[in-house]
Amino acid sequence: MGAWAFNSIENDDALDWLDELFASNNMSMVTLALDNVLNTKDYLDLEVCNQALAATEVVYGALILNDEAVNSMVTEWLLEKNDKGKKVIFNNIHITKTINVIKKILSDSELKELWLESEEFNSWQQHLSQRLTKLDMIREIDLT
Repeated sequence: MGAWAFNSIENDDALDWLDELFASNNMSMVTLALDNVLNTKDYLDLEVCNQALAATEVVYGALILNDEAVNSMVTEWLLEKNDKGKKVIFNNIHITKTINVIKKILSDSELKELWLESEEFNSWQQHLSQRLTKLDMIREIDLT
């Protein structure tokens, strides 16, 4: 799988996707990665899941910049954008998409199957569940 930890960014697909995002500064990549999961009617393959979870980390990180659980590369990139006056902003539509992506991947995906085969499944599942809880709380606040 090319993963070395249960966090959303700690795999080759996610890191490659982040490198592309950081190089392009094209924020529509975030929405596209989320929509790739949400619009897939077929089985969710590994690469699509890993890229979408990287996108969820960007959304989450933009909303909760001071959370130590956010990947440091994401935090540094977001802070750099803020310093340059190009703050990354996501609204409730993005938050809802992010929540739905995480739920869909946790429900049925190649990524879930691979984690089920590992000793770290519970840590992976707990990490994503904690994200869901915080995102649900943020969504209750009117961000529009």
